[in-house]
Amino acid sequence: MAVAGCPVCLLYVLVSAVDPRCPRCAAHVPVHNEPKKRPKFDLNQLDDGVDDLN
Repeated sequence: MAVAGCPVCLLYVLVSAVDPRCPRCAAHVPVHNEPKKRPKFDLNQLDDGVDDLN
C-alpha cells in the first residue's frame, strides 16, 4: 500500500502497489517506491576500523 496523488481527481489516495488505480476515477496513479530522504547515520558512533592503542 502506498499514498499517492491522483493526476485526474487531484486527491491523495491510498493505492495498492500491485494495481495502482484511483478508487474514485480508476485512473492510473504513479507510485514512487524509492524514499526521498537519505538514510540516517550516527556521527557519534566511531566505526572507522582503527583500534585504540590505549
